[in-house]
Amino acid sequence: MKTLNIFIAFFCLTIISCSSSDNEEQDPETAEPFVRENQLQFYFSSPANADLLNLNNNIIVPIAYEGKYNPSTLPPKNNSKKYVYQGGTIEYDAAIDKYYWNTGITGKKGIKKNTIFVRITETDTDTLDVNFKFTKGEGSGADKFYAYIEKLYYNDILIHEENSNKKIQIDPVKRIFIQKNGKKTLISFMN
Repeated sequence: MKTLNIFIAFFCLTIISCSSSDNEEQDPETAEPFVRENQLQFYFSSPANADLLNLNNNIIVPIAYEGKYNPSTLPPKNNSKKYVYQGGTIEYDAAIDKYYWNTGITGKKGIKKNTIFVRITETDTDTLDVNFKFTKGEGSGADKFYAYIEKLYYNDILIHEENSNKKIQIDPVKRIFIQKNGKKTLISFMN
């Protein structure tokens, strides 16, 4: 009788564990690279509040990359209010009369953390650290996985988060103000 009770308990535990793992969303294990668009606008300024991204006289062109930095030739600038290049986009924001930088957030499917380097100058590199959460059935592509940016840090400061729970809304911050003073970086959500 004792053996039968142990067998029944083991059988019940097996059924419960199988059914709960079927309901949980499994992360993709492919480690296939992907790029997530984001709507964050990064504004870079000097301590005197000068726009460091102004396409007419810009001081810096931030370049996002993973791993090792490989110098690339930037396309020539034109008189438009938008500059698209490998490593980001610089665009004019008429509402606050400043230029901002935007870049895709890169990752690998199934890998929950990634570091993206942001090259400011030859001697100044910042970091974007991202924590992903993967959900099934909402994304594009054959596997239908979507990568939520659970948390995004700029130089170890939390600047953005998303929530995969549709019932809970997180008010997104769109503008990130970054003040560069040599290698020192100050981050603010207000200009």
